[in-house]
Amino acid sequence: MNDKNTILRSLRDADADIRILSIHSWNNSTQQQLVNTGTDFIRNYKGDVVFGHGPHVWKPVTIVQSTSGKQGVMFESLGNFIHPNLAAKQKDMIGRVLFDLETLKLRQVQAIPLKVDAAKASFTGALPPTSIPARNFKWQVINDPNWQNGITNQLKAVYYNIQ
Repeated sequence: MNDKNTILRSLRDADADIRILSIHSWNNSTQQQLVNTGTDFIRNYKGDVVFGHGPHVWKPVTIVQSTSGKQGVMFESLGNFIHPNLAAKQKDMIGRVLFDLETLKLRQVQAIPLKVDAAKASFTGALPPTSIPARNFKWQVINDPNWQNGITNQLKAVYYNIQ
């Protein structure tokens, strides 16, 4: 945390089209610090996406408005890591973010639930995608069979289109 502003300034000033911050909280008490840092990154440091992880259970996904009017997305926590020493949990997800190729504006956010058990991740046994928390928007269920083409029918997901 001592170097937070230096790191955020270096990301802001980087010659980059899209800025992504991956940040880890150590426990529930540092989770709020993660949320505050992620929000600050998007609002004030030209951030586009924050992938949070740490409390080992999914936390809300939030659309954050920057001071310039640009929108970013914060995954407060994706859930568990795939790690041989961690117990099985169901509140894990893959976060996906789609950008317009020409304007590089955020266009869609997707979330795919997983069941993670130690070093194995599976779509089978995952919670329904609509149970993934969203703080300031409402998920839509992906019902496009082409989206699942070539993948197990256990794969379920949600999305939100950014206006």
